[in-house]
Amino acid sequence: MFGVHVTAMELFLEAGLPEQAAQLQSRAAALLSQVTDAGEVGRYRFVQARTHDLSLRYIEAAAIYHTIAQSHTRDPARQTETLERAIRCAVLASAGPQKMRVMTGLYHEKLAAPLPGYRLLENMVLKRVVKPAELRLFSEQLESHQRSLLADGSTTLLDHAVREHNIFVLSSLYTNIRFDNLGRMLGVGADAAELLCARMIEEGRMKGRIDQVDGVITFEGAHEVKEVSAAISRKSQAAAQPPPMHFREITAARWDGRIVRLCTAVEDAVDLLIERQPVYTNMMLKGTS
Repeated sequence: MFGVHVTAMELFLEAGLPEQAAQLQSRAAALLSQVTDAGEVGRYRFVQARTHDLSLRYIEAAAIYHTIAQSHTRDPARQTETLERAIRCAVLASAGPQKMRVMTGLYHEKLAAPLPGYRLLENMVLKRVVKPAELRLFSEQLESHQRSLLADGSTTLLDHAVREHNIFVLSSLYTNIRFDNLGRMLGVGADAAELLCARMIEEGRMKGRIDQVDGVITFEGAHEVKEVSAAISRKSQAAAQPPPMHFREITAARWDGRIVRLCTAVEDAVDLLIERQPVYTNMMLKGTS
């Protein structure tokens, strides 16, 4: 029955019916543990990845394509083909930690480096802002279903994925930014930029605070949230509690304090040297004059 389910999935995919193929996938998955033929397992994995791909579940498709590529080490052509599919799906996936893990794994694949989509993947892994020219080159490699438009009728999945990525990059460069400036960098309006950020925060893929009155977003990393929470907890024990500092302000204050302590220690050492070794100090001063 396992082979029958896989064949039926292949036929549904050829007919452009990924929903029906996905329904059969759960039945095939239940029988997978009984299959001993590696060829049949590989065939199922590819159909499974293809089903996710056509259903726009790109992060799952990318992970399975990558696994298939790693199992076809004796067939470089097959390995290259599935790596190329994995890169396309990884780039199109929604931004977040899971996407970054999958892309990082593909980035370290030696056979992936010469592939057309590797340059865009590399820029995403290295957290560089993706430029419009790179976006156009990558879009030419996509399949028809991967070029579908979103609900607004003008934005492609690739446009959306790259905008989310660029927001992540900008969040590491800015503590906060106005939505009109962010939208200009993303090539969209201020309202669209705010909606993108709000959705990413709501889905837990990014941490930040939105001030709709001033039209500003303040970016926060996971470690920053812990630092701010700890600072608030410590200050709440005091009678007079000043407003909590942002993580970068806390870090800057600590760094300034260390510099002051270092300068004070150097001054104390010089004073002690002058007091206890006046002859040696006079010799040093003459040598520098």
